[in-house]
Amino acid sequence: MQSNGPGGRLYLMAVAAAAAALVGTTAAALTLLLIGSIGPVSWAVIPPIVGLAAVVYRACKRNASETLRRLDDLMQVHLSTIEALALAIDAKDPHAQGRTRRVQAYAMELARLMRIPRLEFEAVRAAALLHDIGKLAIPDHLLHKPGKLTDMEFQKVKAHPSVAADILAHVNFPYPVVPAVRHHHERWDGSGYPDGLKGEAIPLPARVLAVADAFEALTSDRAYRGRKPPEEACALIEAWSGMQFDPAVVATLRQNLGRLIVAPYRAPGVAGGQAGAPGASATGPLQAADILGLWSGEPAADQVDPGGFGESLHRGIGAERVGGHPGSGALAGPGGAPEGAGDAGGTAGAGGAGAGLPGPPRPDESPPQGISQTNVWIERDESGAIVGRQTAVLSSISSAHREVYSLYEIAQALGSSLRLPEVLDLVAHKIGQLVPFRSCVIYLLEDHSDTLSARFVSGANVAELRGRALRVGEGITGWAALQKSNRFSQSVDLDLAGAGLDLSEYSAAAAFPLIHDGEVLGAITLYFPKGVPCLDDHIRMMDIIVRLAAAAVHNGTLFAESQESALTDGLTNLPNSRYMRQVFEQEKVRCQQAGQPMAFLEADLDNFKVINDRFGHHVGDRYLAEIGRVLKSHLRERDILVRLSGDEFAALLPLTGFAQAALLAERLQQAVDLFRLRLEEGNVARSGLSIGIALYPQDGEGFEDLLVRADHNMYQNKAARKNARLERDPNVLPFPIRKPSGS
Repeated sequence: MQSNGPGGRLYLMAVAAAAAALVGTTAAALTLLLIGSIGPVSWAVIPPIVGLAAVVYRACKRNASETLRRLDDLMQVHLSTIEALALAIDAKDPHAQGRTRRVQAYAMELARLMRIPRLEFEAVRAAALLHDIGKLAIPDHLLHKPGKLTDMEFQKVKAHPSVAADILAHVNFPYPVVPAVRHHHERWDGSGYPDGLKGEAIPLPARVLAVADAFEALTSDRAYRGRKPPEEACALIEAWSGMQFDPAVVATLRQNLGRLIVAPYRAPGVAGGQAGAPGASATGPLQAADILGLWSGEPAADQVDPGGFGESLHRGIGAERVGGHPGSGALAGPGGAPEGAGDAGGTAGAGGAGAGLPGPPRPDESPPQGISQTNVWIERDESGAIVGRQTAVLSSISSAHREVYSLYEIAQALGSSLRLPEVLDLVAHKIGQLVPFRSCVIYLLEDHSDTLSARFVSGANVAELRGRALRVGEGITGWAALQKSNRFSQSVDLDLAGAGLDLSEYSAAAAFPLIHDGEVLGAITLYFPKGVPCLDDHIRMMDIIVRLAAAAVHNGTLFAESQESALTDGLTNLPNSRYMRQVFEQEKVRCQQAGQPMAFLEADLDNFKVINDRFGHHVGDRYLAEIGRVLKSHLRERDILVRLSGDEFAALLPLTGFAQAALLAERLQQAVDLFRLRLEEGNVARSGLSIGIALYPQDGEGFEDLLVRADHNMYQNKAARKNARLERDPNVLPFPIRKPSGS
């Protein structure tokens, strides 16, 4: 039985009481003997009394030991259950393994340094493990969203403390765990959630947990930013002391930053040299302790009002807030929580107050020298890794969520390329991450025929399978294309007979048709290795992948066809308006998948007619060609520049908002204003450029809608430039950063 556990402490108290009773009985008997009040009879009476007391003492001690051993065992089961649940929650995020353990280590170290009462210390221990259990009710795509949350998304995330409290309300904890979990997102200034508690009304364990949670979040990698050095993280937390976090807890963090950094890697009993006792302090002796070493006093005078709030766990804390006024600085979210930004590092800068402080090791790094991994409750090997059946369980949970992330990455990646060879390669590569095939063949339907050609092969026997052709209705693949449904076979003969392969290498074939808008584009066929069956999970994942792949293959096919067509302007060698109309549909799909806007720019040369009239049309043609090269040089590779007609150009800017488009428009205007086409006899041809901007989907869903809006805005810009021409030099009218009303 552990002497430092709850059962062990009760056992020590019972033994101490029984021993006191025995000593008292013996002392009384000796006193009577000495004063001679009983006389010679005492020699016959006292020994049986003492003997009986000794028997009773041994029996009580034995019964107390057995009872308390069972109590201690039950407590260990209770704590092990808590940690198992916490680790299962932790396993949901494959990118944040060990986060719960680190939060617990930081919180317990803070609580120990603040010498909080024993019951609240135990509440911190359990609440640190369970504070995120409410995230089971929050969709993963919100928890791991790389960008800023919307108002509605943030309201959904804010529900997790209440959900956690409701889940834990049915557990009869012997210490105040539920209030700590429910209120760890309250703010010291009363603007937190879920109940808007303020100051000391927030439970003490919740205030400690808030700072520990924020410190762990800032010093770890997140989807929306990299990890920060401990000194920088501490400075950010200090910046919100008295508003978001409790000043006393923050002061404890600052004074003991070095101890907190190594807390997750310290063996039990090392902290403070008091074997984990919350009263242990590196700054001075205990103010009050009972005979069993239990802290029973009040916090020190300089450590009153502990508490705080860690909304930054979901939003981050902005570096621009440091040293600023509470009303200033960039607030990143609807809830007013500051946004974390910046690169992560292992140490503070050389000029910082905490230069040289070691950063917390990453999950894949070894603990600092001389500090062992904490081994509590969960079975681990010497390196600290979880072993046994728990490994398989946590691996199963993690793999389930890894599947979600992989499918999300597939959707994102397929929308990033329109070139058919790249799309096919990408599809096969992503399938290989989820399904154990031996050969993957992507068949595409040839134009105006019923022949399926193997356009891409991955895995084994690439040379033998590439270019192989099947007719629609032939083999498993052809039958899947004909029926527009999945088809499976325990034999690959129907597809691979005559291919010159050793068919004994394969065990089964599964064909999945590629269908877009009801039209069959081809099929993806997986040939499984010997001894590996096609499972229901494989089919379920492939059903999702082929839907995504069909749209990508359709877009890639359109893109390839557009490139093969004569869609180039002969004068400027730029694509023409017909090309833009086709590409617009493809880029619109990509913007829809990414959830981002697309900018459309229409540009017209100012006073181009003067160049034609003065120097002739042959000079005007040269000038148009040179302007095309000037404009092209200022665009990104993914941007599309075309010549619409005459002296009009247009540009399509995928995944671009109004502010970026306006800045680009300014650069294009400046470039054209500075360009001079030098002619004979010292003459030069020059002009200006007026630009109109339209956004998809705000200004329209179709190409014509955007063209009309951009044309209208362009003529407004032309009129404004004309009015400003006599007042400004060079001839540039800056675009506003904010989008004009109605445009």
